[in-house]
Amino acid sequence: MVNLNTSLDIGSLTGEIGTRNDAYDFSELMDLLPDPDPVLQKRGDGAEILDSLTADGHLLSVMQTRKVGSLKKKHKWQPGVVNGKTTPYSEHLCAQLKADFDNINTHDLFSALLDTPFYGMTPLEIVWSPGNSLIHIRELRPLPHRWFGFDEQNDPKFINRDNLWGGETLPRYKFVFARHGPTYDNPYGLRLLSRCFWPILFKKGGLKFWVTFTEKYGMPFFLGKYNQGATEDKKMEMLTALGKMVQDAVSVIPDNNAVEMLGGSGKTGGSYLTYSRLIEAMNAEISKVIMGQTLTAEVAKRGSLAASKVHENVLRTYQQADRKMIKTVMEKIADNYTKVNAPGTPSPVFTWIDSEDPQKEFAERDSTLMKSGVKFSLSYLMRRYGYNKDEIELVDQGSLDHQEKEASVICPLLLNDKKAGLVTFAE
Repeated sequence: MVNLNTSLDIGSLTGEIGTRNDAYDFSELMDLLPDPDPVLQKRGDGAEILDSLTADGHLLSVMQTRKVGSLKKKHKWQPGVVNGKTTPYSEHLCAQLKADFDNINTHDLFSALLDTPFYGMTPLEIVWSPGNSLIHIRELRPLPHRWFGFDEQNDPKFINRDNLWGGETLPRYKFVFARHGPTYDNPYGLRLLSRCFWPILFKKGGLKFWVTFTEKYGMPFFLGKYNQGATEDKKMEMLTALGKMVQDAVSVIPDNNAVEMLGGSGKTGGSYLTYSRLIEAMNAEISKVIMGQTLTAEVAKRGSLAASKVHENVLRTYQQADRKMIKTVMEKIADNYTKVNAPGTPSPVFTWIDSEDPQKEFAERDSTLMKSGVKFSLSYLMRRYGYNKDEIELVDQGSLDHQEKEASVICPLLLNDKKAGLVTFAE
């Protein structure tokens, strides 16, 4: 028996001191917390301005590059386990959840969730549908982030017309929120797009001046020389002739006048490289914010192949973090599904499938062990290789002929081939 320290003030340990109601910097003008995004606060804009930033071609490109690395990945659901084993009802629950997801466009769903790092959060509404024995998921609706806020307890609220200041309390098991880098001070999440605001603004300004520069100095500049003492009429006649020369590329002038072409190289009147380098620098800032590096977005003028590999690995790390975020959201949905339908049952598990077939190494190992006489349980085969119970038939090795025994030994190498038919395993 543990003896408690009687000198401890239990109340001071279990209570909360750091609360928004008592904090010096907390304003109670609204029931909902103000958005602390530093860029939006500085500008006095709402989060809706972030959508306009995606009109920038480079920003949209790097956003899609980061997303597509996860969208091409496959996934699967596996039954939850207790003490390393599935239960009949956990298998049934997983099968029902998979059937519900078969009616959901997961590509569009994952694409919306992958926008979370850009906007800070993605609210996901679960639309339920009562069935004969279970309450099923009919639809998963990604909703605009600007429709939601957070109260002083960091609980999400729906900002409806009837309660603009306090928001509507959300029912249990109805919403799941994907968030990027949330903190106690900023439950709205870290928005990468707001960090691209100033680079895009400076880039637009640079492009505007670059176009003006090109219009002014990109075309050849014609200089007409008239004789000393020429009348105003003669000067206007030459000016008209020069105007036709610029527009039509032909003109007629007296033989005692001279015309000289200046410029046309794009460099007269200032250095065009100034604008080019500004655009490159702003694009590099955008790439670093969205993907953590630059070499996977632009053709490298400098740097080695090794540096390119390092940058590619950084991008993959970001994409892995995105997939982990989706896994968290999917398993929260599965947890809600379980609590609504079968409290106490282990929830289904969401897993990404590596395109390089990571199971191959396990299959080769298991094949070697099986040849040495090791036996694997049905629950192990289901958990390790993702098969359902009705896809595996346990047989007695003694009843097999030599050819069948060889097939049962090497079958782990074929586990990912669902079209191979019924697979047998040594019991």
